[in-house]
Amino acid sequence: MRSARKLTGIVAVVILCFFSTIIATAGTLPSYTELCNRLVNINGWQAEDCDGMNMSGSGMSMVSSTRTYTSGDKRVEVVVACGTATAGYWAPFQSGITVESKEQVVKTEEIDSYRVGIAFEKQNNSGSIVILLDKGGETPMKPILVGSFENMHWEDALEFLKQFDWDDLAKAFK
Repeated sequence: MRSARKLTGIVAVVILCFFSTIIATAGTLPSYTELCNRLVNINGWQAEDCDGMNMSGSGMSMVSSTRTYTSGDKRVEVVVACGTATAGYWAPFQSGITVESKEQVVKTEEIDSYRVGIAFEKQNNSGSIVILLDKGGETPMKPILVGSFENMHWEDALEFLKQFDWDDLAKAFK
């Protein structure tokens, strides 16, 4: 019984710390228009208008901006976001496990001190790349840059995403 109470107390402290982190970040996120301004035009690609939203309430906040780029049959939807829901984007890469099969590639890499998660479906030449825009755990909630791509290899999609200034995007969340 005593160990059950101790465990319950530990769980309560963890939950309290989690929600304290969420509350501490409420109201500190940039506007979605500021993030849209950082999703620049890319030479050789047609860019749609950027769209996004800021949400807040009950001590929580989130920001998300999205812009879609096309070149021929290639398509990349770019999202830059931060908030409670963004943890789900990184979840498949959290363990750092690499999987490569006939059908897919799932792996993490470190590029310029940023952790990068890559998920690629070989058969339909599509996937997503998630970049944690937080080099050293400086922000309580992890901002991310996500590129969901179609009709291109993951290496080409990564080169496309490198055309955005990751340092500049990360600065928006400090």
